[in-house]
Order: sequence, then C-alpha cells, then structure tokens
Amino acid sequence: MAKTILFPRKRRTRGHVIADLGVNHVERFIYAAGFTVERTRHDYGDDLLITTYDANGYVEQGRITVQVKSTERAKVTANGRFIALRLDVADIISWMVNPMPVLLVLYEATTRIARWVYVQRDLRSLLLNRRSTATATIRLPKTRRLGKRTIESARRSKNNILMHQIGSVDHG
Repeated sequence: MAKTILFPRKRRTRGHVIADLGVNHVERFIYAAGFTVERTRHDYGDDLLITTYDANGYVEQGRITVQVKSTERAKVTANGRFIALRLDVADIISWMVNPMPVLLVLYEATTRIARWVYVQRDLRSLLLNRRSTATATIRLPKTRRLGKRTIESARRSKNNILMHQIGSVDHG
C-alpha cells in the first residue's frame, strides 16, 4: 500500500549515497597509512584534510588536501586507457596555488575503485595550454588506483616541500 506524502520532505538521493561512499573509500586508505583525516565542514573544493605522523607517532607539519568526486560509472576515453572528468577551472586554479599536495580522487561506485591525480604535478600543463573556458576535462589514468601507498607518497611529497621551505619563510 503506497503512502501519500502530505508535504515535501528532504530526500537522500543515489548521488548523496555515492558521494558518501567515495569519501569513506578514501578515508580507509588514510587510516590504513596510520594518519588521521578531517572532513571539511564547508566544501569549497576540498573534502578531506590529512594530518600525517612520523614513525614515532608525532604529528608532522602541513596537511594534504583531498577532493573526492564520485560517480556511478566513470566515462572512459575512446582508447580505454583513461577516465575523463570535467572540472571547474576555478577549482583547479584554487588547488594549484595550494603549497601543500592536493589529491583529486574519482570514485566509481559500480567498481568500487578510486583513481587519482596529484593536482599540482599532473595538471600543471592543463592550465598552461587551456582555452579560456569555465570548465576543463582532465584524464585520470585507469592504472592509477588509490591505495595506502598513494597516501604515503603524498606524505613524502608534503615533507619534501616543507624541507625546501625551511629558512625561506619570513614572518617579518
């Protein structure tokens, strides 16, 4: 017997479910690497902030930012080697100027696989060669699956950046 809805209510859609699954998928690898993660309360292009720790459990400086995009089924390029993802250029620029590593992750719900790019390294040429449009399509290699080693590698990149900054910051 169908119930009659007398007034409009909030509705949780499949899109909401997929978004939560994607973030949870990423969080598991962060915890497996021995780090902690905070979900951002106000999403302006960053969903997660990772805090890393050294081998003795002491907190390290700097944070890794993660933006998670989720989809039911990813759009594969014609050659089958990449996943295509359309992004706002304003978001890409915002990530590019962050001095700490930014990982962009695309979670595909049907396969339960997440693929990633290190924004500042992998998308640099995109901004240099782009036309003046509000969006850009990026390509994520299908072979680049997110895992614990991805998070550990981002930590090494973050720590290398911090080592290069020592002595160069003037708090005048």
